[in-house]
Amino acid sequence: MNKSISIFILLATSLAMTNALAQSTIGLQMIHDERWVSAEKEFAKSSNDEDVFYKGFAQMKQENIEAAKATFNSIATKPYGKIGLGWLELNAKNKAGASKLFEEAANETKNKNTGIFVAISRVIANSSAEERDEAISWAKKASDMAKTNADFRIVWGDAYLSTQDGGSANTQYEYAQQYAPNTALPYAKIGRVYFRMKVYKEALPNLKKALELEPNNVLALTYLAQIYERYKIYDTAEMYQQKLIQIGDKSPEDMATLANIYFKAKNYEKAIEQINEIIKGDNKYNYLNRLIGYSYYETGKYQEAITFLEKFLETQPRERIVASDYEFLGKSYIALGDKDKGVATIKKAIELNPTDKDVVKSIADAFKKAKMPAEELEFYKKVTEMPEPTASDFLNLGSALMKNAKYDEADAIFTKALELSPNYSEAYYMKGKCKVYIDPEQSTASAKEDYIKYLEMVAGNEEKNKVRVVAAKLYLAKIAIKNENDKAKAKIILDEVILLSPDSKEALELMEFTK
Repeated sequence: MNKSISIFILLATSLAMTNALAQSTIGLQMIHDERWVSAEKEFAKSSNDEDVFYKGFAQMKQENIEAAKATFNSIATKPYGKIGLGWLELNAKNKAGASKLFEEAANETKNKNTGIFVAISRVIANSSAEERDEAISWAKKASDMAKTNADFRIVWGDAYLSTQDGGSANTQYEYAQQYAPNTALPYAKIGRVYFRMKVYKEALPNLKKALELEPNNVLALTYLAQIYERYKIYDTAEMYQQKLIQIGDKSPEDMATLANIYFKAKNYEKAIEQINEIIKGDNKYNYLNRLIGYSYYETGKYQEAITFLEKFLETQPRERIVASDYEFLGKSYIALGDKDKGVATIKKAIELNPTDKDVVKSIADAFKKAKMPAEELEFYKKVTEMPEPTASDFLNLGSALMKNAKYDEADAIFTKALELSPNYSEAYYMKGKCKVYIDPEQSTASAKEDYIKYLEMVAGNEEKNKVRVVAAKLYLAKIAIKNENDKAKAKIILDEVILLSPDSKEALELMEFTK
């Protein structure tokens, strides 16, 4: 063969191998970033057995099982094909069959191919098998053959994480940091472990270091967005999630996370817009009907809320339905005037989770808004019967008792509120108001001390509490005129009322009795 032609062929072969390797590297980064759609597309460019396996891997992670099965079967007689089929056996609870396929794959490569060990470890770690300890031993085999290889340490850490051993996972990720100090992935992986452990103060610096080393690190962006969402710093969470969507797969799941951030930030219109973008056309993302239903409720579009929530509930397995689904649906019925259906639906929410105080309180608030005093009382009473009721809980119950003309009971409840919070100004006001209902003539001025105490508590903030301050002062002026025959005192009080509320007709009428 001509020497120059031989060199050309050798060069072409070398370039092909280099391109395949680069492609695999890009694809594996996408695997680490959990960008399954992009990873599948990347690995589909190659017919290399390992790349075909990772194409199937990405398909499995998208739960496209039939496609993955076909992919693995296309190399069924090859070691990587056997590993992929072993994954299917593990998910079918055939551990013995899976182990046989894994051993065959390792033996056919004379137990010297680290890529095979890594693939087996990843398959076990990502399977639905209850026991995943063997993922650790396969990853260790790869690492033992190249102890300073950062990639193998990452796989080893992932294997530990699949067994819920976050501490050992981080140990391996820290080794990876030592061996590859300028790469982002170890920091992102450590941040993920701390995130899962809910130790966010440790997760943040690692995730931010990952972004410093690699500004488009998808894994770091994912968990930073979620941490700031949990911290309720929604603008920062949105920033990270928006960037993630721009450079990621633009998956419906990522877009749904952004919609959830909008919802929690009370930006309901943006949440609705985002979800409509996802579900337009063929709506296979039924779970988003829940969030858009909640968002429509919050924007006062109750019929739309009912439409989406009913659609959601029709197709959801019972175990995936939560109390707030019935809560929002019931509140929507009530808002549209169908109180009977609303109450019946809301009671399903309570049956589903009778110990969720936030849900019960939200329902009580809804009955209050709908001016349904009997139901309001029933549910505020439930709130105070739950562990650690607050002064505010008792205030709400007392107010509901008053609406149901149970004034003596309300007075006792306001006293409980003050026992929990002695400086609770609103409780003093409500207690005074309640005593006026109990004794409208106020011959003994039974409400006087409570109103005086209320005014002391809000001194300096009269404008902010104007309506109640005016009511309390008018009461004291009446007592000064009627019970104490002290016209001068009454005039001083009424001057204060008129200064605060010049249009008070009652103050002007009472002023006639001070002359």
